[in-house]
Amino acid sequence: MHDERMSRLLCGSDAVAVDRAAFDWAAARSEGTPESVLYVANQPHRLREVEAQWEAIGRPLELTALTLDEFVDRCYDRTEVGGPASRMDQPTRLRLVERALSRLPAGSSLVDGDGLPPTGLVEQVEDLLSLVEFAGLLSPEDVRRRLTEDGLANLSAELGSVVGRFYDGRDELPDTAGKTLWAERYRRVANADVTRAFPHTDAVIVGGFDRLSVLAAAVVETIADAWPTAASVARVTGTDGPAGVDVATTPAWEFFVEDLGFDPDGVVPRASRPLANRRLAAAPFSPDAAPVDLDATTVDTVLPSSLPGEVRYVGRQVQELLSEGVDPDDVGVVVTAPSAYAHRLANEFSARDVPHAVARDYDLDGTAVGAALLTALDLLADPTPGEDLRTLLDNPLVAPALADWEDVSAAQVSDALADAESLDDLGRTRRDAVESLLSAAAAAADDGSVESYRRFLEDLGIENAVENPATTGSQRVVYRSAERVLDAVERTGDGDDVERARHALGAVSVTDDPTVREGRVEVLGAAELGMRTFDRVFVLGLTASQFPGSASRLALVDAVTDAHPDFSEADQARRAEYRIASLVAGAESVTLSRPKQQLDGTEYIDAGILAEIRRITDTEPRRRDEFGHLVGQDPTGRRDKVGARADAQRAFATAGARAGPDTLGEYATAASSTGLFAEAAGSSDRLSTGIAPGEGVVEGIQTASDRGLARPSERTGWVTPETAQDLSFQLDRLSPTQVERYASCPFRFYAKEVLGLEEPDRDEGPINRGHYVHEVLERFYTELRDEVGAPVSLVGFDQDDLEARLLRIAVDELQAVDDEFDDRWLFELLAGLGDADRNEYYNRTAVDGRPAGILVRFLEEELALYVDPDNRLQDGPLTAAPVWFESKLSFDRDGTTIRGVLDRGETTPDGRAIVRDYKTGYTSSERDTLDGLSFQLPLYAKLLEENVDEVTEAVGGGYYRLKNPSDVSSTAGQIGFVGDEPPNASWRGNSYNDGYGGTPMVYHGSDKPSIESRAGFREFLDEVVPRRLASIVAGIEAGTFHPTVNDPDDAGCSNCPFRDACDVRSHRRQLFMENMESEGRDAYVPPIARGVEWAPVAEEGEN
Repeated sequence: MHDERMSRLLCGSDAVAVDRAAFDWAAARSEGTPESVLYVANQPHRLREVEAQWEAIGRPLELTALTLDEFVDRCYDRTEVGGPASRMDQPTRLRLVERALSRLPAGSSLVDGDGLPPTGLVEQVEDLLSLVEFAGLLSPEDVRRRLTEDGLANLSAELGSVVGRFYDGRDELPDTAGKTLWAERYRRVANADVTRAFPHTDAVIVGGFDRLSVLAAAVVETIADAWPTAASVARVTGTDGPAGVDVATTPAWEFFVEDLGFDPDGVVPRASRPLANRRLAAAPFSPDAAPVDLDATTVDTVLPSSLPGEVRYVGRQVQELLSEGVDPDDVGVVVTAPSAYAHRLANEFSARDVPHAVARDYDLDGTAVGAALLTALDLLADPTPGEDLRTLLDNPLVAPALADWEDVSAAQVSDALADAESLDDLGRTRRDAVESLLSAAAAAADDGSVESYRRFLEDLGIENAVENPATTGSQRVVYRSAERVLDAVERTGDGDDVERARHALGAVSVTDDPTVREGRVEVLGAAELGMRTFDRVFVLGLTASQFPGSASRLALVDAVTDAHPDFSEADQARRAEYRIASLVAGAESVTLSRPKQQLDGTEYIDAGILAEIRRITDTEPRRRDEFGHLVGQDPTGRRDKVGARADAQRAFATAGARAGPDTLGEYATAASSTGLFAEAAGSSDRLSTGIAPGEGVVEGIQTASDRGLARPSERTGWVTPETAQDLSFQLDRLSPTQVERYASCPFRFYAKEVLGLEEPDRDEGPINRGHYVHEVLERFYTELRDEVGAPVSLVGFDQDDLEARLLRIAVDELQAVDDEFDDRWLFELLAGLGDADRNEYYNRTAVDGRPAGILVRFLEEELALYVDPDNRLQDGPLTAAPVWFESKLSFDRDGTTIRGVLDRGETTPDGRAIVRDYKTGYTSSERDTLDGLSFQLPLYAKLLEENVDEVTEAVGGGYYRLKNPSDVSSTAGQIGFVGDEPPNASWRGNSYNDGYGGTPMVYHGSDKPSIESRAGFREFLDEVVPRRLASIVAGIEAGTFHPTVNDPDDAGCSNCPFRDACDVRSHRRQLFMENMESEGRDAYVPPIARGVEWAPVAEEGEN
């Protein structure tokens, strides 16, 4: 046992002071020889800081700073036969877990169908194996025994089976492969004489750990037995048992104090650190904590407008600190969500010439080299001159090294392929080049080995391009990571591993760690700080959604981690709160920041630690503009430095909100003379540094200002009356589709309907398919009816006869159209229709024992609801029957004609009507219609009422979804009402046995109509829809064509053909709507844009 009198647990609120006390303690015991003092840190990024602190106390050679992993490696490699190469790497572990899961018997809860197990499953099971390994369970027998003892007998066999197969796979690795597990190294070192590895060591400091696994604790206990040992832990609440934010250190406290018997010693903080900061750091999550005056601290809580604004704000603040002479090493930027902030901060600091160290994660397919590797695999799967080949040749890292490519470049061949209908159109030289490359791909695919894939990559010249000094270092990092993954696939495979390589590479995420940190502002994640501190601290992303927390995991993983503390993981949220509080206690100044809102305008919620600080200080975060000034503060006399081009641009935007054209012209001329405006080739507003900017620059500044402030004006989509007159847009008629287009996005309406712009790269395929289906179904029903205007009844028709009719019509129409449809879609449409002799697309897929495509499902739906041949509906079939097909209808409203083509109208004997709209693509929901985004169903209902004398009233409508065979439905997006006597619509469950029938329309079980009464439905049709239509017409007449105020998903922004020309700012849409109201201009805002669900004013049950 170690001498407890020689062991100390040093703790205090100032991490730097705690480490200094530990260094003083160690220096008093050091003989001054190299490696006489060991510092074992919990994070590798702390090592440089530790070494710098030691230099103020002792000679550099005395100290060896290393992580616990490095300590174990050195002990193992110095005392055992072997070396670093004998340790199994992470890619190999993952591939062995993948193979173990693949070999589980059918019926296992971890087996998810055929093929390779999902990447997420592999990663979670690997994490679980690591947990049980570091709990000391290093054999299948140990796992089964321990889980049974801990009450998990039902899981012990399954996890033990995975572990057993994992170890079997390890035994099959080639002799040259690393096979030793990290946990095995830890266990070996925990039982070894560690003084043999470090014979000159006199004292050890174990710094910054808040918890230790079973095997890590065993190694630390071995260290404490071998040498005088001090542990250092930042504690902001005192030296008693952990409380408040310090609860995150409870495992470490119990281990050092209770298990090892270390004496806790409090360390006095540096006098330069504000007492109020320490009081504030100790207060969160402590019920009895006294209030703290925030002004007495050096802590500032700020609220930039958005995440990008938050990054710009911090970038400017850091830049100003460095300009004032602050050492970059003393500035730390801590983020709660590195994936959201790392790349943005790196770009911001680069733009401001701020030296920085940021670890960045890259998904393989998000890099040029990764895209090349994955596309090369795609080409192996289909070695033909198609899209994969062109994509590969367009990659900047691909320069084929084959002999036939000596006289041609990848770019030339790619361009030629784009215009060629066949390889013969390329010319002999380029054709030979393509054929040689495809031949190499086919040979690699036939071989199927990783080695053949590597040879194909060599043929593509990827490695040569990656190693070229002109290629960025991040590309080399990604390439070498991919190489390690391929090595792992190869050593764990059977020689036919291309598909496994595709699976493995598709999941690769690479971290590019900075190799140099000294003299740079560091960016670190809140959960990975260790005991790292800085004098000037910025903490970003203090929102509930971005704060570290527990990810969703397999039930198996949760069950094991909950079974015993030996298997538990750190609570990342508590750890991050503790680390942030430690930063507050030990820094000269701290800025705590969270963005105000997301890009869609949704407000962020405070993270728990920020909410606690606000509660304790009774304050609200202060809104800041781009220059760090309080929002609302008088800008008069303000002179801000321009630290980056973006600063100047935003300064102009700010000035544009307040200054007139003459003043803005002076600003622009001065900025131009300094070279701020660079001439941009191809720009529509080219600016020259040699010529003073004219009116175009001033207009640009004012436009940027209006857009930035979400201010409606002629610069943000509101056309002036003069411009509207010049456009000569005649608002004499509108279709329901045009009405919906305006409701969705006025700017898109303006681009297409007013300016007449063509939609670039528009895929006509879906449109043509829709037209074809409409033609087929119209002809099908018109051939069945006795006369025009007569309801069509399917009673008396045999399904086989109906299928034969529908097949004949479908084939006739197919031969008549000019377009060639994709065979796959034709299979989905026509499978199972009629018989195989007359239908070449008959046998495609079997559903419920027989081929069934869209049209078969359509007929089944029609017969089930309108005929009910099996008597499944309790009150008989629907009372409505189809009457009108592809009918052109119109009505006038205030000088505008609403005109449309109704796909299908139905009526009951007493004149109640239903409208149907066939949809082979996207289908709107009921709420989209009721909340003002979709108009087709209510407008067609009104068109039918006003054009057909036989219709007494419309009582509902719905979309007939015909997108794919699995979800053909006549009830999609239906509008209607529940009704009382006589009922208008009933609703049924998922089988027709639950149906009521005897009504004009039915609803599925969970889709009860939102409108209860006939009065409510009439209110919607007769009052709400006309009012909304009038607002749309008035908005168009007034020239109100701003970008959408709807949620981007509702507006379809991601698929909009004009998105590159649109300046939509979804995060400011709420503000834009507020400003619209104050302008008093005619405009339409759907209730859905405001987050409002429309409900009828009429009382429920009223008829």
